[in-house]
Amino acid sequence: MFTALTYNFGDLRSKLNSFVALAPVLQLGNSPNKLLRSMVKKKSQIRDVCLKTNFYEFLGNGYDKAGSIVCLYLPCELFDYIDPKYNRADAAQLSRKRPSSNASLKQLVHFAQLMKDKKFELYNYETTAKNRKLYGSRNPPIIDIKKIKDVPIAMFVGKQDELANPTDARWARDQLKSEMAHYEEIDQFDHSSFNIGKDLSYFERVISVVKVFNPLL
Repeated sequence: MFTALTYNFGDLRSKLNSFVALAPVLQLGNSPNKLLRSMVKKKSQIRDVCLKTNFYEFLGNGYDKAGSIVCLYLPCELFDYIDPKYNRADAAQLSRKRPSSNASLKQLVHFAQLMKDKKFELYNYETTAKNRKLYGSRNPPIIDIKKIKDVPIAMFVGKQDELANPTDARWARDQLKSEMAHYEEIDQFDHSSFNIGKDLSYFERVISVVKVFNPLL
């Protein structure tokens, strides 16, 4: 969403009166996430193995079989780990029984890139020819979120979120000063807690923010 707003795809800014970002992932240079850190170290190996075996989707159909190959390189038990300190066990159990929210190979490779480069940038195709063809430059362009204008933004961040971690979220907040309508860090909250946390009262504050820009609600 931040990328779409930066480049104003489809004249998106004119169609929004506000944007509420829950656990937003932008740059990942300060993320302690073990899965992504493993991905950074073995990114090329993992990508090559996945492409050779036509494996493009984590947690999708057939993941239980094809995913075992990837698990030779990654701590795959972390893919669906839900911390019971911050999240409801019954909701976590139900979540695992439902069709998973899938993650593409390209998405995880991109996340590893953002962690390694410590920048919020477009996907690196890792060949000068392809980057030049798509971007007109040797390296992928920075996504300059300071270009986002005329869209009030609210960010809700979990203090224990290892993916959308507070340090990187504060960087984004500072880049977006002129558009930042609300910024909040929630204690005892990790990445999963926005859906299945033990205390979901934060959503009342989300509704309050939305009502500011939608007074008829």
